[in-house]
Amino acid sequence: MKPILSILIATRNRIPYCINLIDSILSFDYQNFELVIQDNSDSLELSDFAKTKINDKRLIYNYTPPPFSSIDNFNAVLDLANGEYLCMIGDDDGVIFEIFELVEWAKQNNIEALFPKFTAMYRWPDACALLPQYSMFNGNLEIFNFEGEIEYCDVKKNYNTLLDYAGLNLLNLKIPKLYHGIIKQSCMESYKKKLGFYVGGLSPDIYFAVALSQVINSFVYIDYPIFISGICKAPILERMNVKIDLPEQSPHYRNRNNYKWSDEIPYFYCPENMWAESLFAA
Repeated sequence: MKPILSILIATRNRIPYCINLIDSILSFDYQNFELVIQDNSDSLELSDFAKTKINDKRLIYNYTPPPFSSIDNFNAVLDLANGEYLCMIGDDDGVIFEIFELVEWAKQNNIEALFPKFTAMYRWPDACALLPQYSMFNGNLEIFNFEGEIEYCDVKKNYNTLLDYAGLNLLNLKIPKLYHGIIKQSCMESYKKKLGFYVGGLSPDIYFAVALSQVINSFVYIDYPIFISGICKAPILERMNVKIDLPEQSPHYRNRNNYKWSDEIPYFYCPENMWAESLFAA
């Protein structure tokens, strides 16, 4: 039977976080979903762990050895998905059990896309390893105010706002997103038929938002903490230890030597440029 939901994780070299996430999600009693892990790590440590879960048919695990770009990793995890609805989270994130009730409600009401408000954040015990002045926040789960309200949104209007801001402020825009969002798989397939792939560009978040806005009509914004955003040491270390001047020096370009930067965007590295470039690419 086709599962109603695929929870997707594309991961690389973040073994402890991903192991914790797999244990957490597979502890749910709910059966009508699959957890899809696409691993591109330098070691087989996560693969060895996945073998211990072989009896749980909800887990789908695939390993692709390096070299393999991050965008290839995202496309690969989507190719493995079988669910009627898809959501993508980071390997240091989490979900709550009500996600399954939400997806069942979406199916009953013919909703193509849902995006919950950013209302929960977990700082891993190692999150502030290089910033000891903030270490008192380590290991804390912070939940912001929420009302539980549901809002039907105008996709085209909010998409135009995304264009006006050149990809900035994506998290605060009520626009379809696969990362920390829920999307009907048929919508993903409809634009893949035109492009030949699910995601390109340099920033998957921006690319998904632009592409999905072209094919989705029924979109709901929910003021409820379905996803838990994780903050851990790994990305902080990467940002603090590496000085980047040109885009090709960034991790986004890893194993993507033929990527062509958009002529419309000034050719230097900063997050705002990477987001704008991905918007143009999409």
